[in-house]
Amino acid sequence: MAEAKRVGPYVWLGVGIAGASLLLSKSRRDKAVSFYRDIKDKAVSLWSRQQPPVPDVLQKSGHPDPYDTGDNKMVDEGAMYSVNYYNEKVHH
Repeated sequence: MAEAKRVGPYVWLGVGIAGASLLLSKSRRDKAVSFYRDIKDKAVSLWSRQQPPVPDVLQKSGHPDPYDTGDNKMVDEGAMYSVNYYNEKVHH
């Protein structure tokens, strides 16, 4: 473990020097910047497709429907979990 602590800074130094030397030429730097932008754009587009519609969630959380039995059952089970856990630990 002590050896790993001594080697770690040298590894990071090597990575930094290698990265700096690769980015010294203008063509490589331009390729790296365009690669970064492409990856960022893909990640942003993927994330925006996967996000749930927020207004629906906010509307439902602010105004719960008393006739939504699935939601009511989930809330009931969540509320009773701590009571059941306490009863099992204290009374058994």
